[in-house]
Amino acid sequence: MRRVTLLTVLILFSALFLTGCNQQDGTETVLPEMQQPEAIPVPVEVVPAVRVDLKQAVALTGEVIASSEIAVAAEVSGKVAAVHVKAGQPVRAGQLLFELENNDAQQRLRLEEATLLMRQISLELEQNNWARISQLDAAAAISKVELEQAETTLKLAQAQLDQSQISLDIVQDSYHKLAVTAPAGGIVDNLNIAVGAMAGPQAVALKIIDLNPAVVKLNLSENIVGQVALGQEVTVAIRAVNKTVVGKIRAVAPQIDNVTKAFPVEIEISNAGGEILAGMVATANISTGQIKDALVVPPEAVLMKNGLHKIFVLADGVAEERKVTVGETTADKTQILTGLAAGEQVVVAGNRLVSAGQKVQVVSTDEDS
Repeated sequence: MRRVTLLTVLILFSALFLTGCNQQDGTETVLPEMQQPEAIPVPVEVVPAVRVDLKQAVALTGEVIASSEIAVAAEVSGKVAAVHVKAGQPVRAGQLLFELENNDAQQRLRLEEATLLMRQISLELEQNNWARISQLDAAAAISKVELEQAETTLKLAQAQLDQSQISLDIVQDSYHKLAVTAPAGGIVDNLNIAVGAMAGPQAVALKIIDLNPAVVKLNLSENIVGQVALGQEVTVAIRAVNKTVVGKIRAVAPQIDNVTKAFPVEIEISNAGGEILAGMVATANISTGQIKDALVVPPEAVLMKNGLHKIFVLADGVAEERKVTVGETTADKTQILTGLAAGEQVVVAGNRLVSAGQKVQVVSTDEDS
């Protein structure tokens, strides 16, 4: 109780002391109000909204494939004697790829060559005999039967020679097929043979793929496919090799794929350096039309707030917030359908730091860049 009384006295004493200090001259002293600091303008960059012919485009993801793929198999069966290429190796048309063992084939070839030589000698003998018989017949020195017999023997020798030539051609063809060459230039892929293994027409030994040009295969929906054309230029980016190239549409499927429910499209791209490999992911930017006299701003000028598109416009030194309707968007332009007029200065940098009605200071415009 005593502590409460003492505290009350101290409070009253302090109040009287302060009152006396403030009223020594009989007047009340008024303390000056604290001045509020002036708001610092936010630095921003602005560009004018302009009207241009805006190209419409769609970005689609596809896969790089070879422009051609040839399966190579031995035309005759046999054991692999040598393999002259490796997977991933470039080859030219006619280059030797692998060989099969040729022991039996070489013997058959020699036999047929010997047989052909014998038939040639036999034919020459019969031709000489026919010449002699013909002279005797002219002198009426032989019978008609002997003449006919000589003629038949000559024809038989000629037929036997022809038969030997055909047999030799067949054996030579088989012998040459033991050495398998590249039917076209490209890169060796899926090498499935080794020395000592069996090879033949039933098994693919390797594939030769052509990656120059390479092809990007992708799918177009039915509402887009009618807006592209064969030979149309397309910008293609391959992120894996940090490369962007311009290709051309080389094929558009005439009917929809039942699985993807889209139209397969092929885009041919140059790959002289060979950096682009089959299976890489590619992004194609395909032009689908043009919007005449579109009002556009840079995409970074448009903000999304509470599900609405908004921009800030410079008006009398302050940021004015506008709700806008957005149309087409490309890599560097966004179409504005409503809420903005051509020529108005739109904030493109610093717009995330300002609020409606806040003072701003323009530090850069499109003329400065």
